[in-house]
Amino acid sequence: MDTVWPKIFIDRCESNYVVLPMVAEFFSSITGLVIAASGLVSLCTSPYSDELLDLVSATTVVNGVASTLSHATLLRVFGQI
Repeated sequence: MDTVWPKIFIDRCESNYVVLPMVAEFFSSITGLVIAASGLVSLCTSPYSDELLDLVSATTVVNGVASTLSHATLLRVFGQI
């Protein structure tokens, strides 16, 4: 038996699969990538060695990646991260 992750129930964002046939919500996915990049830049270029700043930056990266995966695939598991 092949198990498939459940898709989201309510889709309130943009139209699906309009820009690219393999990405469900293209512009929302790009926004998630920008969020992840901002956290990554902060994590890599900060002149301070502060554990709290590193934690916030790493959390921002995880949030951006999860958002990108959630919008690109419309799988509920990525929206629950």
